[in-house]
Amino acid sequence: MYAGLSRPMGSSLQATKLAAREGATSQGVALDDICIRIFEADFDYVYRSLVRMGISAADAEDLAQEVFLVMWRRRADWDSERQYARDG
Repeated sequence: MYAGLSRPMGSSLQATKLAAREGATSQGVALDDICIRIFEADFDYVYRSLVRMGISAADAEDLAQEVFLVMWRRRADWDSERQYARDG
C-alpha cells in the first residue's frame, strides 16, 4: 500500500530543528504539529524498512502505526535541547 511512495529523507530532522527554532515546548501546540510532520515524512520509510525485514505488509502497517502512536503519546517527553542521532 505504501511501498510505492517515497519522501525525502531528513524531513524529521528538519521538523526537529524547526521545533527548536520555534521554541516548541512539551505542552505547546507547535510540538503537535512537529509530530504530525514527522509522521507524514517518515511513515513510509518505517513501513518499507519493516517489509524489508520480512514482516508481512499488513503487520508492517500495524507496527509502523504503533511506532508513531508511541511517539505521539510520548511527545510531552520531547526535549528540544537534546541532540538527537540524526542531528549530525
